[in-house]
Amino acid sequence: MRSRNAAISFITIVWLGAVSASAQTTPPPQPSPTPAAVQENVVVSASRGPEIETEIPGQATVITGEEIRRRNARTLADALQDVVGLDTGDGSDNGSRLPNIGLWGLKEFDALLVMVDGVPAGGPFNPSLAQISVEDIDRIEIVKGPQGTLYGVSAFAGMVQVFTRSGSRGTEVRLSGGSFSDRRLYASHGIEMGFAKLRLFGSFERSDGWQDRTDFRDDRGGLRFDTPVAGTG
Repeated sequence: MRSRNAAISFITIVWLGAVSASAQTTPPPQPSPTPAAVQENVVVSASRGPEIETEIPGQATVITGEEIRRRNARTLADALQDVVGLDTGDGSDNGSRLPNIGLWGLKEFDALLVMVDGVPAGGPFNPSLAQISVEDIDRIEIVKGPQGTLYGVSAFAGMVQVFTRSGSRGTEVRLSGGSFSDRRLYASHGIEMGFAKLRLFGSFERSDGWQDRTDFRDDRGGLRFDTPVAGTG
């Protein structure tokens, strides 16, 4: 009996040792790596419906508002100066600070449609680019090539659509300056009222100019109210 009990104890000890050694040599399961985040831009201007930029057959470019403000752009021409296929600049018969843009190959001003939130800026044939505040831009979509089928003859060469920022909570203040006593102040305050969002914003800019009669001043203000329509958007 004693020899039988000793044999059973010996077998048990050997089995426990084997299980312990197996547990020590087997590596613990590793969690699957988290896939890298993929950032996709959705373009509306190319087809009047949201589409992923890489799946659009035509050429489209998206510039975010964060990128524009990081570069300290002051006008729409400053915001678009790095886009391939566009000619941009400041200055016209109506003033040295007014932006102007054109597309390579067809530079007629009335052949490039500029829209703000789906509405032609100043009219389809005479865009008023000075009324577009870069501080209030959420993103810009540039579609190159004829868009007359969707947007009419004024988009014969292409179109530039500016989307403004929606209402958001919190207060934002930015102060900047430059040469020729250039100074600029922007302030924004947003609140949420249930499903609705309200945002009040404004900016002030002053510059003495580089010579007589080149001084500049620009005061802007706005109020934006966003609320769902029929609970859908």
